[in-house]
Amino acid sequence: MRKRLILSMVGLVLAVLFAHDIPLARHLSQIERDRTVTSIERDAFTYGAKLSPILSSTAGNLQTQIQSILDEYSQLSDGILVVVDAKGYLLASNDPTVTIGADYVSRPEIATALLGDATSGTRMSNSIGGELAYVAVPVFSGPNVVGVLRITYPQSVLDADVNSRLRGVLMSALFSVLMAIVVAIIFARGVARPLLKLR
Repeated sequence: MRKRLILSMVGLVLAVLFAHDIPLARHLSQIERDRTVTSIERDAFTYGAKLSPILSSTAGNLQTQIQSILDEYSQLSDGILVVVDAKGYLLASNDPTVTIGADYVSRPEIATALLGDATSGTRMSNSIGGELAYVAVPVFSGPNVVGVLRITYPQSVLDADVNSRLRGVLMSALFSVLMAIVVAIIFARGVARPLLKLR
């Protein structure tokens, strides 16, 4: 009898957790992804604004000025930054494997941003051999697009960040199950004892 009471109470708690926590985890996962993308978009627009006077000037130390901004960002985040000019040619990046002057117009997010529209999303990347999460924003000088700033992360990095935040939900669910087992044992003993004496 005790086993039945314990199993029924724990089963009820598990059913409630499955009905509640699985949809909640999915919802929180989407919220965390959106929050992360919004944070990257904010960074892209902030650093794009810093690049605007540099890209619109004709100063000779253009490369050095851009690189100082990229270095500033690299101290705060692990994202890969790419800065291209108005024709889509690479001006600077904090990725040492890329070649300055490379043509980036073939990247769909760069092509969209060169038309004046900010874009974000994920796509397959041949260079990293996996999914790439990106934010690309146009850099304006007045009404003209003078370049594009793109920030990218491997999708696996963002997934790991989201999963680390969801561990709290999982831990609370496990704690709820353990508490349900303890309460069920205490309750089952209290109910079963007088019934066993009566029998």
